Order: sequence, then C-alpha cells, then structure tokens
Amino acid sequence: MDADRDPELAGILASSEPSVVTEDEWDWHGAPLPFRISGHLGAFRLPEHLVTSVRCLVSVAGRLVVCETPRDTHIWPGGRREGGESFGETAAREVLEETGWKIDPASLAPVGFLHFEHLVPPPAGYPYPSPDFLQLVLGAAVAEPADQPENWTDDVGGWELRSYLADPAELAALPLDDFQRVCASVFLAAG
Repeated sequence: MDADRDPELAGILASSEPSVVTEDEWDWHGAPLPFRISGHLGAFRLPEHLVTSVRCLVSVAGRLVVCETPRDTHIWPGGRREGGESFGETAAREVLEETGWKIDPASLAPVGFLHFEHLVPPPAGYPYPSPDFLQLVLGAAVAEPADQPENWTDDVGGWELRSYLADPAELAALPLDDFQRVCASVFLAAG
C-alpha cells in the first residue's frame, strides 16, 4: 500500500522516527479493520486532506484534563473538523463540547500526530482516506480557569462520560496508552 501513499506524507514519515508503533483493530459495521498506528512527536506541516481528527491536550495550572468514555480513559479530547474550520478552531470547539473547558487559542501548540495505516484495503463505502489517515495532536492552556468546571459530565455529543483534572502523579496511575504518556510528558515539560 506504500505505492498509494500521499507523497507529502511519505516524506514526513521518512524524516520522522515514530515514538510508538502499535497495531489495533476497529470494528467497521461488523467487520474487523486492522491498522498500524504510529505516534510522532513534533511540529509538522501535515497534508490537510489526510487529517481526519484533531486531538488536544489541555493544561489547567499544571494539571491535564482527563476524559472517560464507555471504552477508555484518555487525555486528548477532540474530533472531526467541520466545514471551513481550522485545526485550532476544531480543537477549541471539540474541547468545549467534550469537557466544558475553553482553551486559549493563542496557547495552541503542536505536540505531534498519529498515523493510521490500513493493513488491508478498507471496504466499499469507507468514508476516510486510505491507505493512511492522520490525527493531529495539539496542546493548549485554558482561557479562564476560574470560570470553568473541574468535573464535567455534560458532553454535548454524549460520548465522554466525564472529564476531570489530574496532576502528573495522578496521570501515572491512569490506563493511558504509551503515546498519550509521551505526549503528556513532552507537553507538561514545555509548560
């Protein structure tokens, strides 16, 4: 499938050693769809047509916003771009919808990206890019911490069960994947 890879993405991948590589499988309408997922740290000019989602680490006075869903615990609320949105606008909207926190747009900074590589051709009607798609990972501070919730249970999309704040010691005890841990460490150290 490398022959079908976007040339701009191929150049980025050739120059960026992933921090983490894993394989996972999603259920796509009852059929398994396997991926190789690599996590890359740093600022990259990604091909916009391959970025399907924007994720955002959110800092509140040295703590990170943590989200719980029916399937997992994670530290990067986010989701798909809506028509005409910039990556930053997507991050701000998704963070507000999923956690109740308003991020400071001036604080947005790149942390890295996730590269999803299909291991088999996707089925007919599959709506996402193939053989690769990306999720951009940004970091941001909140705009006005005093006016926002420390524990949120009102996700407008209904996926996030709750969000709350955790300090670095509390993060160490959470069931986060390796790339989330690396991103959190880099983001918090950059402060």
